[in-house]
Amino acid sequence: MIRKKIAGIICLLLITFSFAFAQGNKDKNAIREKIKIRKIGFITERLSLTAEEAQDFWPLYNDYHEEVAAIKKANRKSSTSIAEMSDAEIEALIDARLETEEKLLSMKRDYVNKLKTIIPIKKVAKLHTVERKFKEWMLQHSKSRK
Repeated sequence: MIRKKIAGIICLLLITFSFAFAQGNKDKNAIREKIKIRKIGFITERLSLTAEEAQDFWPLYNDYHEEVAAIKKANRKSSTSIAEMSDAEIEALIDARLETEEKLLSMKRDYVNKLKTIIPIKKVAKLHTVERKFKEWMLQHSKSRK
């Protein structure tokens, strides 16, 4: 009888925690979506994108940033500290980081060349600054909420 009660309580706790965890993920996804929407509005407004420009710009922009995130994620190394690594492992780590940076730079060159066919060069040049200003705005916004 006591075992059944304990098992029931444990099941109830597990269910409660799983719902809480799922709700936390929903909240995070909702926050990410809100940030994405604000970013789209911010960049579109600051670059003064026309409807035609925006239609071609956003798929390219999103694809590029997804590829960059995937490359960065794939190249994250284990949490082994450098102090625990051999010289050969450190050398390999440095080489891998440099290769990643070269790959990202090559991707960025291709991205900029594609952007130049979609939006005027002045808007391409402004994009980096606008992205940085959005990050600054988000930081200020999050600080003021806390």
